[in-house]
Amino acid sequence: MKLSLRHWDWDGSTPDKVWGEAVAADRPAIWQAHPPEDAAARKHLSSILSAEEQIRLAGFRQAYDQTRYLTGRGLLRILIGAHLGIPAARLQFEYGPFGKPALVTEVDGPRLHFNVAHSGNLILLAFSLHHEVGVDVEEMRSIPEMEAIAPQVFSEKQFAGWMQLGPKARVTEFYRAWTLQEAGLKALGLGLGGEVDAETDAALTRYEVDLPPGYAGAAALFTGSNESLQNLHSRNF
Repeated sequence: MKLSLRHWDWDGSTPDKVWGEAVAADRPAIWQAHPPEDAAARKHLSSILSAEEQIRLAGFRQAYDQTRYLTGRGLLRILIGAHLGIPAARLQFEYGPFGKPALVTEVDGPRLHFNVAHSGNLILLAFSLHHEVGVDVEEMRSIPEMEAIAPQVFSEKQFAGWMQLGPKARVTEFYRAWTLQEAGLKALGLGLGGEVDAETDAALTRYEVDLPPGYAGAAALFTGSNESLQNLHSRNF
């Protein structure tokens, strides 16, 4: 099943009145955005980042990396702030053992879980009130090392079938499987290469995301216990 997206338009968009209803649903709420072209919009995003985020932003050497980070973190603050009724610049984040951000600023009610991903000219932001959430997006392109990486993504049987596909289908299927795997790891707060046991994997619900041509994306929810998640982090640390 593919999840549909909510599109952010920089020409006057605001989080609408059904934002709370969307995030309360059993499935993740996902927003799609492109970096703003307007200088005033970029200036506003920069103004609501924390000092720590400003330092990280300045550390990117490539302009497109700066723009994607600025868009992802700035829009994350705008959306969370709108949902909680808190000014975006006042939000505070903490980070898990593998770098996944979580909200320090909380209000009464369920905790808001979130995740951000970006690739090419596309940024995805995923939210859930009930479960840890992960999201991944990749701009699909053929890379020389794809065949060497594929066994890390597919089972032995799946890899054999993948090798029988034509070049175009092979690229599409690789990124479909890659994003599903990466979204699961991000929901668990693990980095690439994290080890997940069968019980933890069974507690992950993965979704494909309906994206524009040339992109593959996925989201995942972890419905297991906090204790099992902490044990997983201890084994991977």
